[in-house]
Amino acid sequence: PRTSPPHPAMGDTKKKPSQMVAFFSGAVSGATEITVTMPLDTIKTQMQLNPKLGLTGTVQNVLAQKGPQGFYFGYSAMLSQVALKAAIRFWAYEQSKNALETWLHPVDDRNKINAISGVFAGVVEAAAWVTPTERLKIMRQREINSLNPRFNSLIGSVGIVVREQGAGSLFVGFPATAVRQGMAMGIRFALYDELKVMIAGEGNKPTPYQLLAAGCATGTISSLVNQPVDTAKSRLQAQDKGAIPRYTGMVNCITTMSREEGPLALYRGSLPRVARLTIGQGIIFASYDTIREMLTKALG
Repeated sequence: PRTSPPHPAMGDTKKKPSQMVAFFSGAVSGATEITVTMPLDTIKTQMQLNPKLGLTGTVQNVLAQKGPQGFYFGYSAMLSQVALKAAIRFWAYEQSKNALETWLHPVDDRNKINAISGVFAGVVEAAAWVTPTERLKIMRQREINSLNPRFNSLIGSVGIVVREQGAGSLFVGFPATAVRQGMAMGIRFALYDELKVMIAGEGNKPTPYQLLAAGCATGTISSLVNQPVDTAKSRLQAQDKGAIPRYTGMVNCITTMSREEGPLALYRGSLPRVARLTIGQGIIFASYDTIREMLTKALG
């Protein structure tokens, strides 16, 4: 198989990023991404939770209920979620990649290692952070039409959910979240190196704009592939633990929605989600590469 060239943030054998550099660079890139794309995530989630509203109706509803600031409803929780998620992702990715390169040395298929490490990073971030914070985000977004929302802060929301539904309820939807994250990260990390070479040319160092373009492409492709899983995850996490659930799991949710609402229901909210992940992954990958390189040089 064709051996892909080492990517400066994902396999440079001359100078690998340290654990702390990978973690910090990921956190900053994640914070930058969600600050730009939060409105699109709010629209996507509302469209998935309110099937009767289309794109225009969802935007109008958010503006009517909360005003322009409604598009950043739950921003503090999302900021901490996405920043730490990206930090865990790149840390786990680098750890897995370094271990596999050592174990499988010499490496003859870097794309395969990128993909495996990406899947590993996605599952780790789902277990360590994404599932509980996504659960809280969904619970908060569910109250966007309420005049007296109960979930007003991250810490307060944790207290309410744990007190009323138990600590395990924070991990409602974990299988779907792990599948979504593992699938998405495997695709993105596997494609990123190849797309950079296609855009910049063999042997050329990509410019920041070319890094942005490559990252955007990974976001578009991965979001289209796993959109049904994301929709199922949102529906599952909107259910209260302890109540009689409408959906018993990811597969049941996908099949029930397809049967009752039609297969296209699984792609509800896909337009803002694809837009958000296209922009967001461009920002994350380009920011991570740039910050990682700066920090690595500064720290020697």
